[in-house]
Amino acid sequence: MHWTTVAVLVIGCLLFLAGYLRLITDDKGHVHLNNYRLTGGLGKVLTGFGIGLRELLAREWTDESLSAALMLGGGFFAALDIMVAARR
Repeated sequence: MHWTTVAVLVIGCLLFLAGYLRLITDDKGHVHLNNYRLTGGLGKVLTGFGIGLRELLAREWTDESLSAALMLGGGFFAALDIMVAARR
């Protein structure tokens, strides 16, 4: 694997992680770990991603839409990296 492939994959993972962490924090920036012990806040993340995606399509910039954009960008970079690596 070339270093550019690894760098693109790391960038994609960091973007996705930043969007995920923005969705599971409360208004003060705290993460209540007891609520996310088993599921990792999957319901809240999927709901926030759906709301953010709807707001992105409506061209409204809110916290959820920014998180959805980060997660989409991270997924795009990771998928692009996997496709490029599979062709080698």
